[in-house]
Parts: sequence; C-alpha cells; structure tokens
Amino acid sequence: MNEPTNNQYTTSDLDSFLDEVPRHLSEAGIPVSPAHYTGARDTDLLFRHPTAGLTEVLELITMSRPRVVFLEGNVFDAKASLKGAVANLDPVHPVRREAEQRNDDTYRLTMSWFIDGQFCMWLATAAWYDELTRAAGIAVEHARNLADLELERHREHSRKQLARCRDLVFEDPRFRAATVRNRVTVAKVLLAERGETFGSPELELELLKKLRQKAALAVTEQEQRLAGQIEDIAEQIVTSDVWVDIQTQRQLQQKGDVIKFVVNVADGWMLSQDFLDQVWRSVRNAAARHRDDGWLTKRRLGSDPYSA
Repeated sequence: MNEPTNNQYTTSDLDSFLDEVPRHLSEAGIPVSPAHYTGARDTDLLFRHPTAGLTEVLELITMSRPRVVFLEGNVFDAKASLKGAVANLDPVHPVRREAEQRNDDTYRLTMSWFIDGQFCMWLATAAWYDELTRAAGIAVEHARNLADLELERHREHSRKQLARCRDLVFEDPRFRAATVRNRVTVAKVLLAERGETFGSPELELELLKKLRQKAALAVTEQEQRLAGQIEDIAEQIVTSDVWVDIQTQRQLQQKGDVIKFVVNVADGWMLSQDFLDQVWRSVRNAAARHRDDGWLTKRRLGSDPYSA
C-alpha cells in the first residue's frame, strides 16, 4: 500500500484507497463490504489518520482477521456543507468558492470492523477538507463578529433615536396638553413634523409605549402635587377673568376655560378626567359661595339683591 510521505491525503489518494484496500484485504482472505455505517453504535476503538496510518491499520486488521471489513468513501456535498452560518457568507467569498469547486470530491474514508465484539473504526480525511473546515470556521466567526458590530451600531443608533424622539415629544406643549386618548396621535404628528422615521414598526411602538408611560407618571406627579390645592385653584378661577358667572355663559365653554387654567398650573399637562371633575365641582361651589356673599352684601346695603 503506497501512502504519501507527508501524511496528507488528497482526493486522489482516497479514491485510490477505495480500489486498493479491498484488493489488499482480499489477498489476505478478508472480505470487504461497501455497507453504509448508520452510527447506531458508538465505536469502541477509533483510529484516526494521521495518528494511525493506513498501512499500520491494515496490518492490525490482517492480524486480527475480522469476518468482514466495511469500507465507505464520503463524497463532499457543497450545498449541504454550506448550510447555516456558512450559507450567509458572500457567494464570492473564498471559502464558498472553494467549497463549490470541491463538490463531488471524495473527502473522507471510513473503514470499520469488529474484533472480539469490539467495534473499531479508522477515519481519514483529505487535507483540503480539514483546511476548508478550519477556514470556514474562521470565516463564520469573522462574519458573526462583523454582524455583531453592525447589530450593536444599529442598537446604539436606535437608542439615541428613541432618547431624542422621547425628549422632543415629551417637552412639546401640544403633547402635554393632549388627552390620554389623543397622546399617541399627537406624538405621531410631532415625529412626522421632525422627519423622524423608524427602521421597524416595533421601534416606533416601543417609543410610543415609553411616551405613554412617562406621560402617565408625569400626570400622576402633578395630581399628587396639586391634590391639596384644589380649593385654592377654584378660588383663583372664580376671582379671575377666566370665570364669567352670568346666565348666558355656556357651561361647555366655561369648562374649557377651567381646563386651560388647570393645564397651566400643572406644568402644561392635561390631567385625568377625575381630577378635572374635582376641580370643576370646587369651582362651582366657590362660585356659588361668591353669589351668596354678593346677595348678602346687597341685602345689608338695602339694595335689591336680585338686581345686577
């Protein structure tokens, strides 16, 4: 059996062994079968080239004289080998080009046999296959690192965009003065005015979610700050130009004026309907007190309390 002196096999070497090994063993009275090993049983003894050369392994087989030796040559399938991360490499990448050029080349030789019930196997691969496997691993790792860097750059860009958009919307008076139902719509309008676009709908949804949460927290803080000042706010309203206590004044218009006043004292935030209702009730009560006080004052002065 002629083996390369450098212990490196080529496809031609493996193809030659597929012809020579059966003939060599047949001369020793040992039959060779091309049956395919299914891997249903783990090997007990594994011989691997170049630690174990073919010549030495054949001598061992000849001495032990198994009933049969199974010999199989594995053909390289470029399409199957390019699955997973390798498939994502550029088609003109050297690894992919070489793999495609090696399509249908014999890349591995598997020989198996039994000795006293022990399952033995010898494996040999072509040098180009080992080199291609190592190069593929390096190329894939490099590609992953580049992909990770690109992903991190994209994430950093997204984080900065989210922070920038959150600040510009959050500080805008139109967003603060919007009702809960209209905040998302107002936020989208403000973003469109600034020309802000997002690479994915998920990123925009994340921003809108953060804005809703931050706005809800700001409103809660304002209501907690103003909770003990509702009576004072009502008094300021009914004693200012905001309040016009005449029969012809429409209540809806008056409520709108009250809301604007509350928004101003709440740092521009539109407060919850429950809080606004409390303020409105206090304003009505304060206005009623002022009417009663005016009626009593006129009566003391001897004038008609029902006159203007």
